[in-house]
Amino acid sequence: MKSIRTALIGCGNIGMTHLQAALLVPEIKITALVDKDLTWAKKVGKKFGIDKVYSEPEELFGKVDLVIIATPNYMHSPLSIKFLSRGINVLCEKVMAFSTEEAEKMISASEKSGAKLAIGYNRRYRPSLKFLKRILEENWIGKVTEFEYQDGFVFTSNMTRTNYVTDRKLSGGGALIDFGVHGLDTLIWLLGEPEVLFYRDDLQDENGIENNLDLELRFNKDIKGKVILSRTKFLKNTFTLKGTNGWIEMGSGDPLNLKVCKQDSKICSGLGAVKVKTNWRSTDFSDQLKNMADAIIQDKQPLVNGSEGIKSLRVVEKCYLSKRSKKAEVLETEEAVVS
Repeated sequence: MKSIRTALIGCGNIGMTHLQAALLVPEIKITALVDKDLTWAKKVGKKFGIDKVYSEPEELFGKVDLVIIATPNYMHSPLSIKFLSRGINVLCEKVMAFSTEEAEKMISASEKSGAKLAIGYNRRYRPSLKFLKRILEENWIGKVTEFEYQDGFVFTSNMTRTNYVTDRKLSGGGALIDFGVHGLDTLIWLLGEPEVLFYRDDLQDENGIENNLDLELRFNKDIKGKVILSRTKFLKNTFTLKGTNGWIEMGSGDPLNLKVCKQDSKICSGLGAVKVKTNWRSTDFSDQLKNMADAIIQDKQPLVNGSEGIKSLRVVEKCYLSKRSKKAEVLETEEAVVS
């Protein structure tokens, strides 16, 4: 089988994760690296046995079949369009763009050229979330009525190589667009696209970034719940779904274990919630790349194509627009502490 010539654009922390994942996918062969810091890129290339290293993405034209875009957010859309319009397949890290308008241009470029576009919502590939989706589809806990998603941690500068996430011009925003989109994508994958009922954050300066926020969403007209995020404190870090016949709880950031309580189950009535342990470690990024390789080889859409990736961005855009129109409240720091 002919390997898919693949280049990584952006050799930061997430880029290194993609390189490790590619080692587990025979169809993918990383043939080139691109990074503004050429010295660093050469060190990465030496570590992974990659000889071709460039400082400019345009140097890849005509040399690759697929690019993995793992740059700061502001480069996602323009780079994706540049490669897609030339018929080169793109796996773009989340978030796909700063606006739905930019995202639509990415989708259009993919449709016109026939090149595949995938967005890096890797959590959809985790066995725990696949199992959760099956539980809901098979109506284990009855009709879902409410949910709560909490994800909070203390951000430190070593979490990214360039620390771009603290600059709104480079990142597009703060906690919501940075890691909150993972939670939004999870909810959308499980429940459909939501209506934004309420949003507030702690942003005081429109040129700054939000570190703490909460929002209320409604799915399918009657499933309501909250999303609570923080980059300054640890929260419960759980994702809970309640239904008419039970409930499910799992970790929000790194889901490994699920707790399932089915009210009409003899096991649950006798022992309480049942713990289900799954193994997702070291597989979600490689599974994502395998899915992209299959999409290219078999000429089909990847699991998270542009039309799927834009859905969480629509929610982000509505939240940020509500803040700018002064319809959203300002979240005081002390209010962001959630027990």
